[in-house]
Amino acid sequence: MKYLFALFVLLGTVELSAQNDKQDIKSLLGEFLSNVESREMHERFWADELVYTSSSGARFGKNEIMYGFDDDPKDQTPGPKYYAEEVEVMVYGNIATLVFKLIAENPDDSQLRYYNSGTFQKQKGNWKAIIWQATKIPGE
Repeated sequence: MKYLFALFVLLGTVELSAQNDKQDIKSLLGEFLSNVESREMHERFWADELVYTSSSGARFGKNEIMYGFDDDPKDQTPGPKYYAEEVEVMVYGNIATLVFKLIAENPDDSQLRYYNSGTFQKQKGNWKAIIWQATKIPGE
C-alpha cells in the first residue's frame, strides 16, 4: 500500500509539472507574439539549433532570423499584430509540442491565418523552439 501511495504522489507531481510547463509555453508564445519586433524576444524564443520551415517552403535557422534585425531601424511602418487561437501544448519530459492557429492582423484590417506548430526543448531551465513549421491556411 505504501508503494501504491508513493506511485500516486509521483504521478501527481509529474502531472503538476507538465501543467506548469504547458502554461509556461503558452505564456511564452503570448509574450513572443506581443513582441515580435524585439530582437531580445527572438533571442529568448528560438534555440540556436532552430530549423524553421516557412509557409513559402523556405527553410532557415536562428541566424537568418537574427540577421533580419537592424540595430537602427529606418522603417517605422507598423506591422501586423499577431495572436493565437486554438493553442494546444503537449509535454513529454524536456520536449514539448505546440500547435495553434496564428492570426496576423494587418494595419488595413485584413488578416492572414496560418497553422503553426513547434517543438520545444527545455534548455538550462528555459523552453526554446527547436523546430517550427508555418502553413498558410487556404481560403482564409
